[in-house]
Amino acid sequence: MGSGRHASYEEIDVEFSWSRVPKFVWLIVILAIIVGMIIFVNLNQKEENEVTPTSASEAKNEKYTMLGKIKIDKIGVEQPILDTRENEALEKGVIKLYGGNLNELGNFCIAGHNYDGIFGKLNEMQTGDEFQIINPQNQESSYQIVDITTVEPTNLDVLKPQENSSQITLITCENFSTQRLIVTAELVG
Repeated sequence: MGSGRHASYEEIDVEFSWSRVPKFVWLIVILAIIVGMIIFVNLNQKEENEVTPTSASEAKNEKYTMLGKIKIDKIGVEQPILDTRENEALEKGVIKLYGGNLNELGNFCIAGHNYDGIFGKLNEMQTGDEFQIINPQNQESSYQIVDITTVEPTNLDVLKPQENSSQITLITCENFSTQRLIVTAELVG
């Protein structure tokens, strides 16, 4: 060291190879990435679930027209159906996305976020389950689920009008908002 001579690159055997990194280090790195992703997803989901659903009285206060209510006892949903497509309303409840009038011939489409108290448990519904639609005159009609499917957000076939039946189509996000869960039901009484 005192000779003032520097070692040449040939004399220093510094060879780095990814294959020489111990396997347990790779395992720790991979686990850290997975845990980080899980924490990120859970934090985002928690923020979504903290939204408070809109009550019927709040809907009136916000000056949205209330078309009726949807009541799904199996998953604890009772929400006013708002006649708007504003994002602010969609953050708080369910909205009419498409269709004519409630309980008439055609396809009445209702959209809602997959938040708790809104459509967060819609994926628990099964073919044959029933829910109720209550019109502004407080008349209740029952709908039975005939189809449940998942589609890409660009698939608008679910909005097609029906000429021979009264149909309700429920739409919510699924798989981190990359797809849409579609629940189709027909009037039974």
